[in-house]
Amino acid sequence: MKIELGDKQGALSDYNKAICLNPDYASPYYGRGVIKQERGETIESLEDFREAARLYEKQGNTTWLNKSRDKIKELGG
Repeated sequence: MKIELGDKQGALSDYNKAICLNPDYASPYYGRGVIKQERGETIESLEDFREAARLYEKQGNTTWLNKSRDKIKELGG
């Protein structure tokens, strides 16, 4: 994955494409939220973490739901 290679811009592009292809897939929202958080884009990252949390809850994925909620709390949302 590009994020693991340090290519944050490439990873951001990949997350955007993944969301366009399947907007009900939670993982790209979470990943994009992490990059936006690192870039200081608090409002945008909160939006992504909230959407990730909503989708993880819908899927019954409590582990990643809790991680998403932790990120939301960390950002003061």
